[in-house]
Amino acid sequence: MRAAVINQQRAIFLMTVIVLFITVTANAASKNKKQPPPLELEKPVTMVPWVRYAEWPDINAKDYNTLNATNSPAYALPPKIEGSQMGDPKKGEALAFNSSRGGSCSACHVLGQSTPTMPGNVGPDLSTIGNWGRSDEWLFNYIYDSRSVNPMSVMPPWGAHKMLSIDEIKDVVAFLQSLKESSKFTDEREDPATRSIPLETRDNLDLFTNNGIYAWEEGKALLSLPGTNGKSCVSCHAKVEQSFKTWGARP
Repeated sequence: MRAAVINQQRAIFLMTVIVLFITVTANAASKNKKQPPPLELEKPVTMVPWVRYAEWPDINAKDYNTLNATNSPAYALPPKIEGSQMGDPKKGEALAFNSSRGGSCSACHVLGQSTPTMPGNVGPDLSTIGNWGRSDEWLFNYIYDSRSVNPMSVMPPWGAHKMLSIDEIKDVVAFLQSLKESSKFTDEREDPATRSIPLETRDNLDLFTNNGIYAWEEGKALLSLPGTNGKSCVSCHAKVEQSFKTWGARP
């Protein structure tokens, strides 16, 4: 009799373990099952009101390049600033190294000992520009729109394109005038004059190298695939070569 009770208890315990195992496994499977992301089909997907960069002094980009309008604002002379252009060098340093305003000055220049890592050298080393004898007005005009000094310059017109305000340019001028010591790099990989040039030998059209090529034909087919409203991309962009001519990277 006692053996029968023990066997019954063992059976109940075993069944309990099996039930718990099945329950835990089912819950885990349901948690791991990927759920489709919720899609907003009525409201716009872009942020409203639209803001280009939160820190830019001007957020209205109606006069500037878009994918359809590729012309920059016409050149205009920098504003005439009376008196000294000098501002706050500390504020100017922060602005010069701020990459959230369309790029940092250090992307093209070395600017003294406080230059961030991996500076560029598209432009000249400005570490001693404070000794060059440039006036505040000359520096202001060059930063505002370098075409006022060098018509062939590739430097962005920071003031003319409203990436920096007048007072902010004054701050950058003050920072540049404070730079009077040559930069010293402890690592040759940091110095743009000595670091090695990256060498790329891969073929971006090679299917084995660039897996994205596999999606090229699929993407082309998707352009003509109707959506839930019966329209496809080509319903509005029949000639994608023209509609999206500025989208692709090119030399």
